[in-house]
Amino acid sequence: MLERQFDAGLDASLHHKDAHIVLQCAAESKTYTPGIAIAAQTFNALMARGERRWDSGAILQVLEEMSGQRPQ
Repeated sequence: MLERQFDAGLDASLHHKDAHIVLQCAAESKTYTPGIAIAAQTFNALMARGERRWDSGAILQVLEEMSGQRPQ
């Protein structure tokens, strides 16, 4: 993340998929899961940017955008 290398590693799309599986299970079991809900929303934003094959660390870019920050 510090070196801003997001093109290798674990596909962000896998974390996106897993987050939604957890949300589905939580809904079915009526379990409150605020942390994964926030993570899923952030991965949704990353997927919307078209960065499905980037490393999950690319979520940093979404967080920077949401904070109004630009990379240095």
